[in-house]
Amino acid sequence: TEIYTLSLHDALPISIAHDLAGPAAYRAGQWLYARRTGAGSIGIADPAQSRPFDVELRSVSRLVALNDAVYALDGEANLHRLDGNGATVIDHDVGNIVGDGDTRLVCKRTGELTIMHKNAVVYRGRCPTTVSPQGMAALHDDFAALTADGVLIASRSGRQVEIPTPIRAEYELALSRTGLIAISDYRPPGAMWFVRPD
Repeated sequence: TEIYTLSLHDALPISIAHDLAGPAAYRAGQWLYARRTGAGSIGIADPAQSRPFDVELRSVSRLVALNDAVYALDGEANLHRLDGNGATVIDHDVGNIVGDGDTRLVCKRTGELTIMHKNAVVYRGRCPTTVSPQGMAALHDDFAALTADGVLIASRSGRQVEIPTPIRAEYELALSRTGLIAISDYRPPGAMWFVRPD
């Protein structure tokens, strides 16, 4: 897999990254991506630097860029915190992570849901078992997640709300810049929910 940009002179593609091996994230005006480094290792790179983070992982399934660091979830369910000082494993048995700004949401394989803002816990609960990686969302410091008992936990402009829903099966969730939350409930016959917590 490769990433291209277009030449401003003649609109021809210019390769800016190759040997991509997984997810990408956007941070401080640069795309970060998992890239093969050789000998079966994966590093985190950007178009300006081949290795902005001194780390080699065997695999990367999720990559989340926050203000304080970049977080990489490897194939063994270990969560790595990457910063200018290197990489540290900060959690194990992680099923999913999303985040943006100063907010991160972590759902562990055991069903533990932790929502953190500026490294302080703002919510603990249970997350549902879902195969979709879009079960939680974060945009800037707003977030949305569904709990195991179907309650939508959302925060907009620092105000947290809890909204009961009938969703108990597979679903996906998205969050817009205006705070609109879209939820696709895949339980037959299927339904779409649009929520804007004010």
